[in-house]
Amino acid sequence: MAQIKRSYPGRSADEIYVKVDEVMQRIAQKLSLDYSKDGQSKTGKVSKMGVTGSYAVRGEEVVVDTVHRSLR
Repeated sequence: MAQIKRSYPGRSADEIYVKVDEVMQRIAQKLSLDYSKDGQSKTGKVSKMGVTGSYAVRGEEVVVDTVHRSLR
């Protein structure tokens, strides 16, 4: 599982979540991925054919995890 962490000092979790959500929606649409999100917990997930990418926004940081079914 690969994990990417990125900090955005001076930005609120709400600001970060809105931008990440916009980007994930565009990626999901372009690549025909399934996209689900939870605005209350500021998380989301894209998936297709056993490959999953999920993100969580907490404070000034976003964490993206990717998992391939055969690597579990």
